[in-house]
Amino acid sequence: MTVRMLEHRRDQASRLREEIEAGRRRPPNSSSSSAVIGAPRGLVVAIASGKGGVGKTTAAVNIAAVLAASLKVTLVDADLGVANADILCGVEARRRLGRDHDAAQVATPTPYGFDLIAGAVGPGVEQNPDAAGPLVRTLAVLAAKRDVVIVDLGAGVGRFVTGVMAAADRSIIVTTPEPTAQADAYMLFKCLRRRLDASGIGGASLDGRLGVIVNMANGHDEGRMAHRRLRATTERFLRWSPSLLGAIRRDASVSKAVGRRKPLVVASRGRPAAKDLHAIGDRLATMVGSSVEASALGRRAIR
Repeated sequence: MTVRMLEHRRDQASRLREEIEAGRRRPPNSSSSSAVIGAPRGLVVAIASGKGGVGKTTAAVNIAAVLAASLKVTLVDADLGVANADILCGVEARRRLGRDHDAAQVATPTPYGFDLIAGAVGPGVEQNPDAAGPLVRTLAVLAAKRDVVIVDLGAGVGRFVTGVMAAADRSIIVTTPEPTAQADAYMLFKCLRRRLDASGIGGASLDGRLGVIVNMANGHDEGRMAHRRLRATTERFLRWSPSLLGAIRRDASVSKAVGRRKPLVVASRGRPAAKDLHAIGDRLATMVGSSVEASALGRRAIR
């Protein structure tokens, strides 16, 4: 790789982080791109997976529904080309990300308390590796007005996915106990680490912002064991220790809720998987609250 390519990647990755930070500190009515001290801003939480079929979008939709009970939430479906969060929410999205550029106009209210920005679908729509920057700028605008912005990224290890993960305040990888899912989750961590190292940002600085959700586990013990295996590998080869955000037990009611086009936490509140998703949402809500409180304390200290 040439020196010029390395410098380009370093500059691009740095800009992605700066966009998020500037957006979080920008007053809601400000059109300036410069970062200023303002009210606490929402967190951007990226949810990704190394492979498809692990329940990533289902987790994202349900977590958004849990958080929306106490927070202002926007869910962004950035699984471009095959976006389907609108189907799981049972809403008709008339405008979609990638076709319209004004995030406020693209948002679709859902019956579950959060807004959805649906992703573009169909032939010719794909994840452009260089599109992470425009999306991050959209996320910065949203974060200035919401408590939390959840980004449902596509499966895989491409530069678009890792670019948004690197810029997010929290990055969560959804996996299952299956060896193939575990291997692909590790590969996503590895590609993210390589991107950060190449950018010069420093991969170690992301450690505290990484989390794992183990889906389709045959009990919490299996979920914890799957996380320990994945963490042991990332610690050995990447020097990262991603935390376990939660395990979601295998539950037949999940597919039934999908068929009903409703979040499981609404359609079947008492089911095991719904309880697990509620617990994960509660943990994230605590993280959001702590970040807002820390931002307020920091602002008072500056004054």
